[in-house]
Amino acid sequence: LLARLPPTAGVIEPVDDHTSTFTTGADDLTTLAVHLGLLDVDFRVDGPPDLVDKLHQLAARYARAVHLE
Repeated sequence: LLARLPPTAGVIEPVDDHTSTFTTGADDLTTLAVHLGLLDVDFRVDGPPDLVDKLHQLAARYARAVHLE
């Protein structure tokens, strides 16, 4: 993951051998949500709630794009 992120993308802090916390930001929530998806790793978003909502919206859109819904 570190090799895929420029230093200006945010701060990665190890939690344990398999988990890290990534603190980042963007000009808008859609950009941030898409960038998280581009990391190509599993992730969990704890907040803010508006970002969680945006991820749900994008997930539904992507699911519709491949007729999974």
